[in-house]
Amino acid sequence: MIKIKKEIAVGIFLVLVLAIVLALGFETIDRPSVSTNADVYSPNETKDEEATDECKLVRQPENQQLHRKMIDGWEIIVAQSPMPADKDKSREIAKNYLLNSPTFRFDGIEDSLKLVVTNTLKCPCCWEFVFEFQCRHSGYGNRT
Repeated sequence: MIKIKKEIAVGIFLVLVLAIVLALGFETIDRPSVSTNADVYSPNETKDEEATDECKLVRQPENQQLHRKMIDGWEIIVAQSPMPADKDKSREIAKNYLLNSPTFRFDGIEDSLKLVVTNTLKCPCCWEFVFEFQCRHSGYGNRT
């Protein structure tokens, strides 16, 4: 029984030695890079434009492509993040956020909720929405 265990151990040792010799004997293969001068664009990069009431993003073909980089032999694919929401979708997100806030759910009157002002900010696709609503309880102050 002991003799069989020794033979198995010697066999495993020989297999490991063979694997190490084979691994050291092979040269590393240099894979050519897909693009040596590939530009990786930030998801938020756009051409210079003035922010207006409507969201204006210039879609450059380079921004929509996948770029590859070689890092320690592993290919990493850098992808474009999703496009930002437009003005109407952003307003809907802000309204749902307010409707689900603890303060509004506690004493806000949903029928009194109205959009007062929409301000366009300097960054592209950025807006400030000011809502107004009435409360069932007094004493909480201005919550616009």
